[in-house]
Amino acid sequence: MQNLMIFLYILLFSLISTVLWICISEKRRKEWKSQQSVKEIIFFFLCNFFLMSAVKTLLGGAESTLFESFWDIEVRTYINYGIPLLAFSLIAPVVIRFLFKDKSVKLISSFDAIIFIALILVLISRGKISNSGYSVAFIVSVCIALLYSVFDKKEMEYIGKIEYKKYILGMLPVIAAWVVTIGIYLPNELYLANYSQFSGSYGMFLAITFFGSIICGLAILLVGVLLLPKKLFKLFNLLLAGIICMGYLQIMFLNGELKALDGVDQIWSAGTQAVNLAIWVLVIILIVLGGYKKELVEKVCKILCLYIALIQIVTLGVRRHIVGGANRALF
Repeated sequence: MQNLMIFLYILLFSLISTVLWICISEKRRKEWKSQQSVKEIIFFFLCNFFLMSAVKTLLGGAESTLFESFWDIEVRTYINYGIPLLAFSLIAPVVIRFLFKDKSVKLISSFDAIIFIALILVLISRGKISNSGYSVAFIVSVCIALLYSVFDKKEMEYIGKIEYKKYILGMLPVIAAWVVTIGIYLPNELYLANYSQFSGSYGMFLAITFFGSIICGLAILLVGVLLLPKKLFKLFNLLLAGIICMGYLQIMFLNGELKALDGVDQIWSAGTQAVNLAIWVLVIILIVLGGYKKELVEKVCKILCLYIALIQIVTLGVRRHIVGGANRALF
């Protein structure tokens, strides 16, 4: 509930900025576009999120997420942050419009697309989006978006509403593999391998991980379709497919012999890590470049993602049956 309150708190200031932005933009007043309005709300939301994350980073909460940083937030804290956030919400739209004029819409759209990919990569590499990780991703995304909007004369072609279904179906196998692997298989495999250490029923644990993962996967899918240009969407889809395929190969073949789970981190030699990194980079580059140029490579990647998702579902089902047979009280 506390996380929801913080989310709504930031959203409130984002809506204030968006309404003001529409009012001072003559073109936006005349041509109402719901898709562009959503991008503007996301843009100002991310800006306000950055202000709060940057403050928490400076105050010593760099490795915590923003929601973790405010786990014990009080009413006076909302007021203390609300004053500068309100000032920013009123000033930012005017300043952006004044500085970038007709290029401001391009700036917002390009920033949303760039930071979406940046945050996904931060989440994959670090396991969470900490205050410092978000702040760095935000600053880098702003710099790239500024350069693109000012110096690139071409306009990015975005996915239209009538094309949503085509692109959603195209990305669904990759998202399914991610949802099954990270959100369902790994936590449930950990639970079943150590069920005596967990309290509560496995059925509840499975339901939480299943529905939570589905919701997160759909959110990433829908936001990606909304924010990413067509060409960047395809590259992003191939990049995710390459990472999930290499993650599966890493677990199955590249990890080598694993030590017992005794709480001590396993350390691989520098040579092994270098070889694995080289394989990762090479395979992902081949998948991205090959899939971008050849539709056949893209189709093969989607088939592999579906295979990875299905094989892990079957493996988890077998694991559950074995553990359930030995300890039926667990279920």
